[in-house]
Amino acid sequence: MQITPVLDCSEAFYKECCLENLNDRSSDNQILHILSRQAHLKDSLFGTSHCYDSETSENHSSSEESVSAPMPSFRGIDLTQDFDPEVVWNMLSLNERREFIRHANSGAISAYIEIWSPWWIDSTCITDTDQSLPQAKSLETLMPSGKRPNSSVALNICETVMIYAFICRYFNGDHFDLVNEAADALIKLSTCLSRSDQPVSTQPQSASSVGLFGFPRTDNCGISQIISGLHFRLMINNFKPTPSLIVLLLADLYKISSSLDKIRKAVDDSFKIILKGFPKQKTRGLLLASRKLEFWRACCSQSSLTWLDDQLYSLRPAIAIEMRLRDCDLSHLDSELDDSILKTAS
Repeated sequence: MQITPVLDCSEAFYKECCLENLNDRSSDNQILHILSRQAHLKDSLFGTSHCYDSETSENHSSSEESVSAPMPSFRGIDLTQDFDPEVVWNMLSLNERREFIRHANSGAISAYIEIWSPWWIDSTCITDTDQSLPQAKSLETLMPSGKRPNSSVALNICETVMIYAFICRYFNGDHFDLVNEAADALIKLSTCLSRSDQPVSTQPQSASSVGLFGFPRTDNCGISQIISGLHFRLMINNFKPTPSLIVLLLADLYKISSSLDKIRKAVDDSFKIILKGFPKQKTRGLLLASRKLEFWRACCSQSSLTWLDDQLYSLRPAIAIEMRLRDCDLSHLDSELDDSILKTAS
C-alpha cells in the first residue's frame, strides 16, 4: 500500500537534491572535461581511429608510420571542397587505388580526416535562423485551447536532441551532405518518431500516472529510460553503443539543453534532415514524424520559451546525475581493466 506522506517526502527529497545539483557549477566543468577527454580518445566511438595523442603517436611511430603522415599518393588533391569522385579516382594510378582501398578497408583512412567540432560546444549565442525552413508555428495555433503540452514532450525533445548529436558526430558534420542516410538513422533510432501515435497529448493525468517531478509513468519516461531505449536501437541498427559513447551523448544533451537557442537549432536541424532526406515519400509514418517535429518546433518557439525553460530546469539536473553515474561506472571499468592487464602481464 502506498502511503501519501511517504511518497511526498521522497519526492521532495529527490527534488531538493536535483535543485542543489542544478546550482552546482561542477556539472558544467565535468561536461567540459568529458567532451575534452572524448575528443582525444585513441579509439573512435564509431569503430575507427580518428586521432592519436602525442604519446600514442610516439609509441606507434615505427609500426604506423604510413598512417601518422599524410599519404604521398593523395597530396595535392583537395578533398575538403565539392568535387567529382570519378575525376579524383581517375587521377590515381592502379597502385594508388589499391592503397586507398586498403586504407579504407582497415579504417586507417579516418586518420586523414579532420574531426568535426560540434557547434554546440561553442558558447557563442546563436542568432541566425535557417531561412530554408518554413517558419515554426506558434503553440497557440496548434493548441488553441491554451493548455500546456504534456511534460513527456520535453523528454521526447531530449531524445531527439541526443540522436541528432549522435548523427552529427557519426557523419563527422556531413549529415546534410549525407542527408538520406542521416534521415534514415534519425527515424530508426528514435522511439518517439518511429511510433505511430499522435504528436500532441494534453489529457489530464491521474495521480497514479504521475511520477517524479510530474513526469508521466510511461515506457519513455525519464532520462535513464531514454538512454536504455537509445542503447537498444543503436545495437539493433548495427551501431556500437559503447559506454563512452553514451556518456558523450549525455554530455552533448547537457550542453545543448543549457541554451534555449541551441535546443531550437537542434530541433530545427532534425526537422530539416527529415524534410530533405525524404522529399518525395509521403508515408503515414513519415507524415507523423514530420508532424511531431513541427509540434516540437512550436514548443521551442519564442512564444513557448517559458514552458520550455521550466521543463529544462527540471530535466538538466537529471541529465547531470545520469551522466555522472555513467561516467563514474566507466571510470571504474577502466580502472578494473587496467588492473586486469597489469595482473596478466605480471
